[in-house]
Amino acid sequence: MCLRHQASTLSTLLLTTALVLVTAACDGQDGAFVGSAVSLASPSGFFTTSLVPSTLPVQPLPLPGLPLPACPHATPFVSQFALVIAPGIDDLFLHEIGFQFRDPFGRTSPLFFSDGDLTTLFGSTLIIGGRNRAFPFDARFGCGLSAAPESVAISLLLRDKRGGMHTMHVDARVG
Repeated sequence: MCLRHQASTLSTLLLTTALVLVTAACDGQDGAFVGSAVSLASPSGFFTTSLVPSTLPVQPLPLPGLPLPACPHATPFVSQFALVIAPGIDDLFLHEIGFQFRDPFGRTSPLFFSDGDLTTLFGSTLIIGGRNRAFPFDARFGCGLSAAPESVAISLLLRDKRGGMHTMHVDARVG
């Protein structure tokens, strides 16, 4: 009996995961990229992440007389966007975010926000279960790129109240 219950729970979890992913793919039509992640340890570990706007706007920050600012004294690009995180029924804490901006030649420029950085920027990083929370960024980046970035890979690490870690990786266009 116990094995049937576990198999039924796993089947339900896998079906729910598939439905979340299909639904997430359709949600991109409203101008916000939507991705989702799941923790197999807990059905309540579901969460979705939206990037608003879905294509990150990028503005160069030129210095007088130079096409792009010289790194590391100044970053050559800036972008304003928000990550909207919607947890399942459990509360989550945004723990870390890493951005990896890529130019057309395969060069990358990393931008990382630790737990302490996020607390400084946003105060509490708590995302109350069942409610959306937007984290607006005014990101400055670009050292190491040879041209304007065309994409960004975003890695999120969230923590639940029991100490469990939940990750998500999202790719988005830049332009």
